[in-house]
Amino acid sequence: MTLEQFSSDLQQQKYGKALAYFIYIKKEQELEKASGILAEVIAGSEQVTSSLLQQELSEIESQILCERLQTKVDKCLASYANTKARWNVLLKTHSLLQELCEKRPECVERMRNLAMSHEKQGDLHQHSGDLQQAMDCFLAALNVGQYLYQQHPDMDIISRDLSVNFERLAGIFLLMGDAKRGRRYYHNSLDIREELWENDPQPQYARDLGVVMYKLADLYNKDGRMEEAQQYYLNSLYMSQNLQLQYPDDTKCTRDVSVNYNRLGDFYLQNNQLQEAKHFYDEALKIRRSLQESHPDNDDCLRDVCVNHSKLAVVYQRQNEWEQAQKLYMENLDIAQQLHKKYPDNVEFKRDTLVLCKNLGDLHSARDAFSVAEKYFSQALEVCGDLMDIAPKNAYYKDDSARCYSSFGDVLHKQNKIDKAKEYYKKCLDLRVELCDNNADNTGFLKDLAEIYCKLATLYEKEELYAPAIEHYLQQLQCYKDLRRLCTHDDEMARNVVLSHYIVGNLCEMEQRINESLEHCRSCYKAILYMQEHDMPLDEFLQDLLQKLTLLHQTT
Repeated sequence: MTLEQFSSDLQQQKYGKALAYFIYIKKEQELEKASGILAEVIAGSEQVTSSLLQQELSEIESQILCERLQTKVDKCLASYANTKARWNVLLKTHSLLQELCEKRPECVERMRNLAMSHEKQGDLHQHSGDLQQAMDCFLAALNVGQYLYQQHPDMDIISRDLSVNFERLAGIFLLMGDAKRGRRYYHNSLDIREELWENDPQPQYARDLGVVMYKLADLYNKDGRMEEAQQYYLNSLYMSQNLQLQYPDDTKCTRDVSVNYNRLGDFYLQNNQLQEAKHFYDEALKIRRSLQESHPDNDDCLRDVCVNHSKLAVVYQRQNEWEQAQKLYMENLDIAQQLHKKYPDNVEFKRDTLVLCKNLGDLHSARDAFSVAEKYFSQALEVCGDLMDIAPKNAYYKDDSARCYSSFGDVLHKQNKIDKAKEYYKKCLDLRVELCDNNADNTGFLKDLAEIYCKLATLYEKEELYAPAIEHYLQQLQCYKDLRRLCTHDDEMARNVVLSHYIVGNLCEMEQRINESLEHCRSCYKAILYMQEHDMPLDEFLQDLLQKLTLLHQTT
């Protein structure tokens, strides 16, 4: 049968005849084309998937059909950004897979396909921002993976699957703010991958090991454990460099090295080590320019170059080299807009324009070019609205919107437009509260929530409205307490708790709320002692404050 006949049979609803061809395709290129044809038909009608699965097929034919629908066809539907059709396919094939596994639970391939089905559903829930449902799906995949591992402990492919199950769960727990379980599952994945690589140092195992290393580095970095984070970032880089030396003509291996250079650049940038950050960003850019020159028609290579331009622009901005930073941002914005116009359904290209508009807004805000900054922030918020219309539950898009509202409020605050600034800060606050409510204990979201409470408190304090200022500072303090609990090694969080008690205590004193003021002084004193007991550094201000509070403590 030809692809044209296959397409015709589908259009004429001759599903049995079409499947007799689709299931038995052996050539990969032919299967890719047939999957694209089938995906278009499925996207046009919700009934097609049900009709396909209701055909009289043998168990092995049903198994092959489910696998191809959940991999090849789903990939095509994902490229169309057709989430509704993807859900329809995944849920219906999942039901059939469960039936097949119940008939033959000893069949490894069926059980592996069932685990993959759980993971794909988890991916869709995560993309839509429903992290609880995503976690449930990834846990279900882990249960299948552990069952298979118990039955076949010597099968490398089963061990690798289990390492992936642990990795995916770790990621979702981190997004939900559960750093303890996230760390545990990453280390479970690391242990399996180290053993696989030591027994068989093949490229896939080396790449897998590098991936979990950088994810652990990210985790330790967020937890304030910088030395451990740096070592894992370097280990991941070494793994990718060794692979690239073994396979110098492999584009993916080469790109992986650039990605790891960027991760180290991000790490040093976060720690304000600008020269080190620039060094690693430059190394990544050299690789990406080389790849783009070798693949001039590959838009992903072009986008990679733009990503590194933006990273370098941030460094230039931090070094007050404004013209150089603006030049890179403007060039990137032009490219991002062209790519979005070329691929209107690609949300990542659309989001690129949002990020660049916000970056340009921040740059002009720092230079007091307020009207230009407001123009870029307005453009960024317009894109935020479009993205949230596409995926209203998506936590990342809400986070983008909150950042834009906060930055817009900063510009208005600088111009002393207090009421308008307050309006934008409150829009940011609403989103931040919602994000933290739906993603309990997420450290990143909590830090951002603390920041916006502080910005609003500062405005109220500026207006001499001390009661609402105290209220917002107290909310900020609660965020910092939660963060200190989650980030036990983070000196900055411990210091923020001290400063928050100090500020609230002073404001309570100004409001003649003496008992509350004294209580916050005592709490401030205890918070500094906590830092001392845990060998956290005390700067000159904290040392002076400790002396004053010690005297006060002795006299009360």
